[in-house]
Amino acid sequence: LEVTGGSIKASGEYSSGVYNSGKLEVTGGSIKASGDASSGVKNFEKLTVTDGEISGNYSGVDNQGELTVTGGNISGNSSGVDNQGELTVTGGNISGTDYGVENDSSGKLTVTDGEISGVSFGVGNHGTLTVEGGSISAIGDDSSGVCNYNYGSLEVTGGSIEASGEYSSGVKNYGSLEVTGGSIKAS
Repeated sequence: LEVTGGSIKASGEYSSGVYNSGKLEVTGGSIKASGDASSGVKNFEKLTVTDGEISGNYSGVDNQGELTVTGGNISGNSSGVDNQGELTVTGGNISGTDYGVENDSSGKLTVTDGEISGVSFGVGNHGTLTVEGGSISAIGDDSSGVCNYNYGSLEVTGGSIEASGEYSSGVKNYGSLEVTGGSIKAS
């Protein structure tokens, strides 16, 4: 399935604009789910986003498969992407009110370009996070660019991680952290 334009909308509780258990490419248009605990796309196989808008009341994308973001905008009221699979970000914008990306314990997230932002956390990492480029940011009081929870693994070789607001931190680390490049700051 390829979404190149137009709009797909869902409004029911726990709904999704697209429930994907095959191969889905979003190259334009908009996919929106506005019901409680809804996701723009629930992905169980392969999703590629190169352009367009995906949004959900809970998450823009609930990813349990393979998600590649090279462009477009993904947003959610809780998290832009709730990742339990494999997420590769090489461009585009992902944003959420709480988390830009919530990377669960089974999640693998690689960022080489693009922007990920949240109010509380740019990324909440319980899994494996590699930052090679791009930017991850949080903009609220007591926020963190990345919160690396217990059992989380964070490797930073490039890019920028930033948080702004009172009591903010570039990285809150409770797991495994290795930094060999890039920039981390709080202001």
